Amino acid sequence: MTETVTTPILGVAKAFCETRLPWEVSVKTTADGYFFVGLTFCFCFFLQFVVRHFAILIIGQNNPKRGLAARVGVKVVSVLFDIIAVVGGLKELVAPEEGVVNDPIYGFSSHSQFHFAVAAGYFAWAAAVTLMYRGSKVSLAHHVACCLVYLLTLRPFLHHIGNLFLLFQASTLLIDLSSCAKVMGLSNHHITNLRMAHTVTFFVVRLGVGLPMSHGWVLEMLSQLESGTAHSFVTVVFMIAVNALINVLNVYWSIGMLAGLGAKSPCSTTTNSQPKQFFDVGKSISFGVRDEPHKRPAVKRSKGALAKALAHFDQFIL
Repeated sequence: MTETVTTPILGVAKAFCETRLPWEVSVKTTADGYFFVGLTFCFCFFLQFVVRHFAILIIGQNNPKRGLAARVGVKVVSVLFDIIAVVGGLKELVAPEEGVVNDPIYGFSSHSQFHFAVAAGYFAWAAAVTLMYRGSKVSLAHHVACCLVYLLTLRPFLHHIGNLFLLFQASTLLIDLSSCAKVMGLSNHHITNLRMAHTVTFFVVRLGVGLPMSHGWVLEMLSQLESGTAHSFVTVVFMIAVNALINVLNVYWSIGMLAGLGAKSPCSTTTNSQPKQFFDVGKSISFGVRDEPHKRPAVKRSKGALAKALAHFDQFIL
């Protein structure tokens, strides 16, 4: 009975992955890839602007919680990218293009070129927003490193496994959805379920799949360096270093999650509204989770034209 039900579902999923995704655009050259990087960067700011102002209309211009609108804009952009990245990675897993099957390292795939360009543009936007909102320095470093990595893949380079690494965003998607649930005022029950799903997905995708996949890939890159067939020594070493750093962070966060399992559930009765956490695992790798609506600290600024323009940009656009 189970096989009878699952076989058609898997067939439909495979057929979907073998066709061009609804949002996918044919990107045939490196120059086209760079163009879509800039286009994605601008689109992220545009979408953030539209969502933020739409949220203000719903919340109310004079509502004390008006500051939530900025966070809603950021999270909607983040969730949209997470979905695109995960579906793109699943398509690469199920139905990779012939070019990357024949040459997984230097083979070309329009599908990968498009998604890598989108990823580079998104992480560039994420770094800019993290700077503007004075976010975590670790998150900033992560965004900059990921942006550079995906820019370097547009050569083309690593069009197969690089797309599979986008599946890491599956865990980020769940933590971003939990943040959205918190902003929307959903019950702690839903938020807790999303965070539990995030923890399970994190261990499965980033550790169970990511670590072995990274190990095999690093060995292949070292072989390329040793044989002298690597197209760029600096690029390959940089890629290995970033991969190692992200995996170390994944292990660190996983230890923090395990250490935090002893803390009381947010919905339990306690006199301490912030349960003890041994690691900062309550922070999203994207932009973090704020207990209070976003509010920029009071900073003395000069009254120059640039300072006024930045203040206007932050207050009315972001």
